[in-house]
Amino acid sequence: MSRDWLENAGCLDTDPELFHPRSCRPAAYAPALAVCSACPVKEDCLADALRVERGHPRHGVRGAMTPHERLMLEQRSHAVV
Repeated sequence: MSRDWLENAGCLDTDPELFHPRSCRPAAYAPALAVCSACPVKEDCLADALRVERGHPRHGVRGAMTPHERLMLEQRSHAVV
């Protein structure tokens, strides 16, 4: 999978620490989520995160989602209805 989308990421000029807060409280993720909300490639970022993490979300915001949100999304997509 190509990762050419990275050159258009809205976070390129943002301190990476912003996306890896020391606290797991929802408010700690707000600044990173604000950057992601306007990102033109957030869907690509999320797809990459889900592909790489596969049920074991890493710390930090990716694709405009927290680790917990990514885990819930993945679990819903695998749920049998």
